[in-house]
Amino acid sequence: MAYFMPLSLAFVSLLGASAKSKCVQSLFLYRNYGASIYAQYEAVDYGCQQVLWLYGDDHQITEVGTMNLFLYWINEKGEEELATPPLDGIILPGITRQSILDITRQWGEFKVSERYLTMADLRLALEEERVKEMFGSGTACVVSPVGRVLYQGENLQIPCESNCPPLVSRLLKELTDIQVSQFTYLLFYFINRY
Repeated sequence: MAYFMPLSLAFVSLLGASAKSKCVQSLFLYRNYGASIYAQYEAVDYGCQQVLWLYGDDHQITEVGTMNLFLYWINEKGEEELATPPLDGIILPGITRQSILDITRQWGEFKVSERYLTMADLRLALEEERVKEMFGSGTACVVSPVGRVLYQGENLQIPCESNCPPLVSRLLKELTDIQVSQFTYLLFYFINRY
């Protein structure tokens, strides 16, 4: 069983929507995270570990620090869904992100979507107790659950069952099993070859 320390996220307002659009596009286009360092320090000042990046006047949820973001919930239509923002030029096309989409689609147990999510969607889903889990994904962390979002002065508590959310735990096992089996195969190949 995996144990996680759930992340706390802070929405840090640095730029207006149009200025942020240009900043975010150039930031991600050139894979330069330097501009995000100040926001990270500001998040820490608020008692959070990571920055929640929002986009536009409707506060579309985009990424967590340098991780892709996923929301596992019961959507507006009553469907169990794993949703992540679409690759529209703002979101980094991570290999871990794609692996999670591929694996969960292969399971066929719930709807898997690439779609826009806003803070209003998240707030309403939390009020209606429809959020199951929220997590970031990336090469370094694989998956990391989110336990709290600080948004406009309000602490939004994200369900995180005993620091061991079931979907996050299952994905971590699946992804690390793939990594270990690939490493074992490559190690065996090179040992036998040389």
